[in-house]
Amino acid sequence: MITGTSLTESEDFISKFDDKKTEADGATIWVIGALDANIRAYIGDNTTYYTPSIEGDSRIYMRNATRNTWAVKFGLRGLRNFRDKDDNIVAYKTVVEQIGGEIYNVLAPEILDMIPLEIMSELGNEIISRNTISAVVKKK
Repeated sequence: MITGTSLTESEDFISKFDDKKTEADGATIWVIGALDANIRAYIGDNTTYYTPSIEGDSRIYMRNATRNTWAVKFGLRGLRNFRDKDDNIVAYKTVVEQIGGEIYNVLAPEILDMIPLEIMSELGNEIISRNTISAVVKKK
């Protein structure tokens, strides 16, 4: 049996890089969710490149930093206890963006720009993983 991906559910996530381990201790909480099929395809199509070769060593390249940034832009549903460089709490904010005829509320660029590279990578991978079949349901 295959279970579909829920686009309405979200999950609190604490980074492995956070020196605090719980929200009560002051950890930053990243609220993440799955991407819809159109955005997942958009990200995949725009971050994967095929380079043909007549010598037979054709390659596929992934632009992982861009993939993760776009995953966070579209898949971060909220945040708590995230602070700017002056130690002020950053409020979650979205802006409207149109992709392929659909309207999306996405993370505001000024917040996206504050997220450190390592956190962006970790969050992007977590968000993308929401759209994959878990090891439990994969056929052996």
